[in-house]
Amino acid sequence: MPRGRNIFPLLLILGLAASAAGLHGQVQVSLRLERDQFVAHEAVLASLTITNRSGRDIYLHSDKGQSWLDFVIKNQRGTPLTSLQRGAGFKAVNVPAGRSVSQTVNLSSLYPLSSYGRYAGYAVVRIPGDGQNVFSSNRLSFNVTKARTLYSQRIGVGGVSNPREYRLLTFSRKGKTHLYVQVEDLKRGRILQTYSVGEVLTFRQPHATVDGANNLHFLYLVSPTVFTHAVVNPEGKFLGSEQFKRGATGEPRLVTFANGEVQVGGGVPYDPAAARARRGTVRKLSERPKFAYR
Repeated sequence: MPRGRNIFPLLLILGLAASAAGLHGQVQVSLRLERDQFVAHEAVLASLTITNRSGRDIYLHSDKGQSWLDFVIKNQRGTPLTSLQRGAGFKAVNVPAGRSVSQTVNLSSLYPLSSYGRYAGYAVVRIPGDGQNVFSSNRLSFNVTKARTLYSQRIGVGGVSNPREYRLLTFSRKGKTHLYVQVEDLKRGRILQTYSVGEVLTFRQPHATVDGANNLHFLYLVSPTVFTHAVVNPEGKFLGSEQFKRGATGEPRLVTFANGEVQVGGGVPYDPAAARARRGTVRKLSERPKFAYR
């Protein structure tokens, strides 16, 4: 009899363990990067997806100062990185039963990823109120590397005592070259912005200059016949762009006027959307109606 009585607690423990194992299979966490190559100081954006197959809604929120979402990021030596943020900084998320919820996380705002090298990591999701329900995503890895500087120009913001520097960078991946803008606060030694403005053809070097308001203007080739003129302010904010084609007086070029204004000369404005619409209205010879002659 004693031996028979002892079997019930054992069966209960095994049943709870099986239930917990089943729950872990009902919540999936996946992490994805749009690419595995990044320029130092640019945003490393990861897409986090949580799929709930538990049969009930799951409300993910910070509990007792512990965040429901965390990451484990290691450098190429296998050393875990210390988070740049303290406390529970992620907003609460409700994951309905049978649904998936996705959000984008900037890993470079959470961890120091500006040093060159290879990194690896994964996400950890905790369901509040139950320390046993911790779910890990797939592992992923990526490289942070150096870009080539094509242009740099120092400016002052509110006076020469607050210097900043514009840079145009190029970085090649998968056979294509991308043009980057970088703005650094030299006084504080802090990179304000680093981001790609798109692909560039480098057999024509980009031309750049600064206008009277200290905005950066740059003109670069995006196809064999199309140039893009873009403008960035001293904070690194992208102010917009427009496209041009070769005109009667030659290729587009940046022209600085006496009042400090910068414009594009030598080219004609080009609207890609309007060009596509015009091509759509031109009928092919094979599409023309056929007439029967008698």
